Amino acid sequence: MTRFLLGLLTLAVLLGEALACGLSPSLWQATRYYARAYGLEPELLAAVVWVESRYCPQAVSPAGARGLGQLMPATARGIGIPEHLLHDPQWNLWGSARYLRQQWEAFRNWELALAAYNAGPARVRQYRGVPPFPETRRYVRNVLYVYRFLKQGYTKSR
Repeated sequence: MTRFLLGLLTLAVLLGEALACGLSPSLWQATRYYARAYGLEPELLAAVVWVESRYCPQAVSPAGARGLGQLMPATARGIGIPEHLLHDPQWNLWGSARYLRQQWEAFRNWELALAAYNAGPARVRQYRGVPPFPETRRYVRNVLYVYRFLKQGYTKSR
C-alpha cells in the first residue's frame, strides 16, 4: 500500500469519516498527472477531491454536483466536459484540475480559489473574500487541513 493510500485511510479514521470508496493507486496516479498538467501540487488536488467526494467517482451532492471533484453540470459544460462523462474519473479529475487552476488564475490566493471552487467565483467577488457561508468556510478549512496532512509525508512515494 502506498504512503498516499495509507495517509488517506489514516485521515478517514482520524476524521471519523467512512472509508473512501474507489480509492486506488491508479486514481492517485491520475490525480498526480492532472495536477501537474495544470501546474498544481498533487496533494492540493487530492485534498480537494478527498473533501469533495472521499474519492467516490459516483458521488452526487444534493445540489447536483457529480463525480470525484463534485463538478456541477453547468461548470463542467463550461470547461468542456459533457454531462454524461462527469462520473468518469479521468474526465472529472481533468475538469477538477482545470477548474481549480482557473480559480487560482482569477484570485491568486488559495483560500479564495478554494472558496470559488466551492461557492462559485461570483460569490467570492461579491463578498470580496471568502463568503460568510459556514459550508464554504468549513470547506476551505478542511481542504487546507487535508492538504497539509498529505504534505507531511504521506505522498512521498512518488
